[in-house]
Amino acid sequence: MRLRRAFTLIELLVTITIISVLAGIVYVSFGDARNDARNKAMTVELKEVELALETYRSQRGTYPLPAASCLITSGDQLYATDSDCTAPFIDNLVPEFIAILPLASEAANDNCDIEYRTDSVGSWYKLTAINCLGGVDTTSGLAPGDPLSRCSSVCATGSSGGTCFPGDPAYYESFAVYSLGGQCQ
Repeated sequence: MRLRRAFTLIELLVTITIISVLAGIVYVSFGDARNDARNKAMTVELKEVELALETYRSQRGTYPLPAASCLITSGDQLYATDSDCTAPFIDNLVPEFIAILPLASEAANDNCDIEYRTDSVGSWYKLTAINCLGGVDTTSGLAPGDPLSRCSSVCATGSSGGTCFPGDPAYYESFAVYSLGGQCQ
């Protein structure tokens, strides 16, 4: 007489449970890596736009203005945001100086918005990725004076333009590139 050996239902359920727990642990680990990768990608993209803006200025004498289709005026400043525009939010930069502009939808944080700010003659600019870093807080995010911080250490205690708030938790999830004159805007 021959005995048939097979797995019991209990053994299969225990095996599936163990595999599920291990998969959950791996997924959480890769989730942090995914956030880090998106954060780094957004940082690199803003640095590429910074290079394009400086190239634009060297060829044309001023920085480009925000897109006319979604322009917002605040005092002597002009700005446009990625969320307000259906087209590129900076005029005359795409495609001659850069292929595409970074999109807030590609950030690690769902509350991300990318803002380009300048004066009416394009003598300075500030490009800020607002709330775009994912998985950071006041201890692991960008502090005033760090490279790519929203504000240099010169204006870390306040701001003339109103976009520099180091006391706000969202400040540490944001970063910027700017020209001379744009750091405190």
